[in-house]
Amino acid sequence: MSHPVVAVATGTLLLDAGPAWAAGVNAASAEPPAVALFLRIVVLLATPVAVGLALAAPHTTRRVRPALTFTAVAAALCGVLGTEVDPAPVTPVALLAGATLVLPLLLGRPRTLRVAAVATWLLLAVRVGATAGADQPVIEAVRVAGLSAAISAAALVAVIGSLRRTGATALVAALLAAATATALAGYAAGVRPDRWAPLTWFGRLTVLAVVVVVAALVVAVLVLAHPDAPVRPAGVAGAMAALALVVAAVLPLLPPPPPPAVAGVPLLRTVNVGTERLPVLVSPNRPGWNLVQIGSAKASAGTGRTRLTAGTTRPGSTGSWVNVRLPAGASRLWIGKGTATGWLPVDTGHDRVDDARLTGPDGPECASASLGSALTGPARPVSSCPADGLSAEDAEALRAMVGFVAGRGVSAISVVGDDSPRGVRAVAEVRAAAAARGLPVADSGRHPLFVVAGWTGAEAVLRQVAGGGRLAEGSYLAPWLLTGPLLEIPAAPLLALRFDPRQADAARYLRDLDRLFPGAPATAVGYHRYLGDGGRRGELRLYAASALYVPGQGGHQHGAARSAWVPNGSVVPVTGSLPA
Repeated sequence: MSHPVVAVATGTLLLDAGPAWAAGVNAASAEPPAVALFLRIVVLLATPVAVGLALAAPHTTRRVRPALTFTAVAAALCGVLGTEVDPAPVTPVALLAGATLVLPLLLGRPRTLRVAAVATWLLLAVRVGATAGADQPVIEAVRVAGLSAAISAAALVAVIGSLRRTGATALVAALLAAATATALAGYAAGVRPDRWAPLTWFGRLTVLAVVVVVAALVVAVLVLAHPDAPVRPAGVAGAMAALALVVAAVLPLLPPPPPPAVAGVPLLRTVNVGTERLPVLVSPNRPGWNLVQIGSAKASAGTGRTRLTAGTTRPGSTGSWVNVRLPAGASRLWIGKGTATGWLPVDTGHDRVDDARLTGPDGPECASASLGSALTGPARPVSSCPADGLSAEDAEALRAMVGFVAGRGVSAISVVGDDSPRGVRAVAEVRAAAAARGLPVADSGRHPLFVVAGWTGAEAVLRQVAGGGRLAEGSYLAPWLLTGPLLEIPAAPLLALRFDPRQADAARYLRDLDRLFPGAPATAVGYHRYLGDGGRRGELRLYAASALYVPGQGGHQHGAARSAWVPNGSVVPVTGSLPA
């Protein structure tokens, strides 16, 4: 066997060994995804080599037979084995494997062998395109067809030492199509030609693939200029195409880049900080002061690696909260935990709005509303916060709770609010409903306690009740106080709600919240924004919240790994429908 043929076969095997190394898998502990990747790349590289050798066979059958047999058997065998590791439809796999195995059997029948080689090349492209998903099967098929054609051309030239001008022209056309398809595939996956493209491994490898294919195209033009002496440039172009195919095989295993940030819209992202992936929410994502929520305790944030502000805990929520002043336009937001740091790109636009609502005591509740809408797509711009006013639905819930308490024959009630527009109106609503039923509102004594403050004021009052510092005959909470860190305070909390936290939509909200921001508490405001206009339908019922404490676990589960209405507890109905 001649040196060029040995070089092609050896190069194929070396490239096949690359993915297992790149995936960090050794021979003793290969995981199924790495094995599937390895087998897939063998098929992607060995098949076009076999096609190229088959096209060269009429010129020198004896020299080609061993290498063609080896590569054809390797491609077919790995294709079949791949279905055992990563199940796939049997028919297309069998067709491609059969077509590849036929090639060595057709040596001595040049015309039939050429037709079979071209058919095998097309089957490979169609096979890969069909498994690329519904979004871009044609793009993926074109990319594989172009790159595999370059590898086949390199194998052909390695054997016969020349390439006709028509063949060189076809090589240039194939790589031009492959370069276009590679760029389109990256664009469809969310990689954009800006300075943020190399932020993720997906983006880096996509950019690498485009650069490599374009470089292969330039080399192919040299082949076209000198078709009678193309051995070295054709080999280089083939090696570059092989590298691009390896990258294309690795990309589906990596998470695609997040969608581009929209200026002025709260930003939900995940940041790599050391060995951890931390969810981060930036609100309102505008120039000036922003509230940054980080899904981990004792984290920090700032505009520079050495300019980080330690996060604090906030009532009614979990994780770390930091107020950060962001500049206009594109910049970096740095996140830290311990000695590790990471960063994410932000684009605040140029509409400067210094909104004290987000950086004030009601900021976490406002951010939770933005997080709820971000779970189903891009969040909506922050034009208002829940504490800006009392909704008609919440006012009705407060009146219903007052009616329920009045029906139990109590002598008086107490009410605690705050100075937010919603808190002021809520206190007035409770007092008016009590007056309509001849029920006094007392500032002291043991009475049913109506808590209509925001999260900050509510936590202080509930802890007073739980600690015995304030007498209360049950705590009746406003609907917006449905959040785990408040409900797990042992103050006998009750709420009037128009939805059952155990229903299917609520469970779906919990799953999406846990997937995109693990550990964040489920909240009423977040759930309503998650469902949109359909979030408050249903009959009003009174619900009780309770947390189950296991000895040795400690008190509060603020670091719970999963999102829940009440960590290690439940919210269950205790009445039928309440009259409004």
